[in-house]
Amino acid sequence: MKNRKTVLFFVVCAFLLLIQCTPAQARKHHRNSDKQEADETIFTNSQNIDAAYSDWMADNRDVLKNLPINKVPLLGSHDAGSCDVNRDSPPCAGYLTHSGHHIHRMPRGLDVTSARCQSASIEDQLRYGVRYLDLRIARQDNAYWIEHMWLSTPLSGEGGVFAQIKDFVRKHPQEIIILNMKELYSEKGEMTLQEADAYFQLVETEFGAMLAPAGDFAKTTIGSLWAQGARLVVIGDTRRTTRPFVWNESEVDDKWMNKQDPGELYDALDVQVVSPWRDGKCAGKLRILQAMTTTKHKILAAGQTNPRIKERLKSGWRDAPINVVQVDDSVNSGLMQVLIERLK
Repeated sequence: MKNRKTVLFFVVCAFLLLIQCTPAQARKHHRNSDKQEADETIFTNSQNIDAAYSDWMADNRDVLKNLPINKVPLLGSHDAGSCDVNRDSPPCAGYLTHSGHHIHRMPRGLDVTSARCQSASIEDQLRYGVRYLDLRIARQDNAYWIEHMWLSTPLSGEGGVFAQIKDFVRKHPQEIIILNMKELYSEKGEMTLQEADAYFQLVETEFGAMLAPAGDFAKTTIGSLWAQGARLVVIGDTRRTTRPFVWNESEVDDKWMNKQDPGELYDALDVQVVSPWRDGKCAGKLRILQAMTTTKHKILAAGQTNPRIKERLKSGWRDAPINVVQVDDSVNSGLMQVLIERLK
């Protein structure tokens, strides 16, 4: 009987210790017990951004002023706000996986490296020269967040995505930035019409006169945007909002390659560039070359993919009608100079 009481005592103590464990402690235990991976595959160290291209549009004003948006070579950032995804990031409640399930758990190491496509903040990406931001948005816990399966950076408030963009535009008033709102989620799934319109109302409140009225990518020139005082082009689903500044996403050609092997990716990109684009089938659209692989280590894979994209831009795609080149780890892509050289 004494042994039973002793066992029971230790069981109760263990239970009380468990329930007193905070969520943060539980997550720490989860991280420590998870399969260990090299730190560089999960997090990226702070880095000195090459800001030589912060004003590249202003520096090339004479060339750009008469070019329509879809004839300007632009560096794009895939899942631009995903730089802050880490193992403490809560799941995006409305996101559905390819198997049709919601995510309920905290991200593991491989989840982080798969979801995290950029190694620098949005403001640092803009400082490097990125002018096309692929943004995924979720409204959750009464706030708006960047999401890529898991929540990342808040949109509003000090240090939020909107503040980073506004701060950059104030410091670099001649630069034009395209914001493509690729996904809009609420806690139950895709935003309803009312939820989507409420989100775009927030965008209008935040940016005001910086927003360019909706137009035609093949006719609206950079010079006309400068003349209007507009600095932001916002792309979204015009079936879900009537806001006059939302550019129609159906006028964007951004075929998703879904390739894990770099060689297969380049072959697929060649088909896109050489056939539909050179044949003029997408001449009136904004054209996005999605030059990234769908690997489990986005930033590490970019170290292999981006140099080869750079070589294609200088060789086989030299005379192709390249518009936006969207990549992972944009600040370390080495693409800005070769894109600017296409203006000359």
